[in-house]
Amino acid sequence: MSKLKYILPLFLALIISSCDQNCAYERYDTIENEKWDLAKTFTHEFDITDSMQWYNMYINIRNTTDFRNSNLFLFVTTTFPKGQMAKDTLECVLADPKGKWYGKGNDRFKDCKIMFKPKFRFSQTGKYKINIQHAMREQVVVGISDIGIRLEKIK
Repeated sequence: MSKLKYILPLFLALIISSCDQNCAYERYDTIENEKWDLAKTFTHEFDITDSMQWYNMYINIRNTTDFRNSNLFLFVTTTFPKGQMAKDTLECVLADPKGKWYGKGNDRFKDCKIMFKPKFRFSQTGKYKINIQHAMREQVVVGISDIGIRLEKIK
């Protein structure tokens, strides 16, 4: 029995770490009081060392049931290592027309993983910066608790 208490945690750690080997970058930012002001931009920075690697990039959104809309519009600005910039507008559909949330979760929090850039390569090596700002009509969006980016390697 004494060997089992050492082997079981090691086995569980191995399983957990192997489940996410393709994740190259992931980070969430918490939105204070679940009220996202238009002036607040969230910045993510990461290094790319291989311009031949294929990726999927996702925008991760954690909303609450207090969010009054079925979709969230975002401005996503990418700054490349040599200073070029690209700005995208992304519509994130969080609920169906009847109001059923697409995200996973219990109670009032729902997690959505929205595909932003499917199967793409970064054209340059170096540091990339991604800025995320909401693009809704109201100044303050209520009901978004966290926003993030996930970058997955494609094998």
